[in-house]
Amino acid sequence: MHIQIECAVNDLLKLKGDFYSTMNESCLFIFGKS
Repeated sequence: MHIQIECAVNDLLKLKGDFYSTMNESCLFIFGKS
């Protein structure tokens, strides 16, 4: 059970990291154009 919870947390953090990376790339792209 404990391992499953840790894996779920790791997946959430990875998704969150991917989301923020995508947002940062989008912001850089938008500001870079203007």
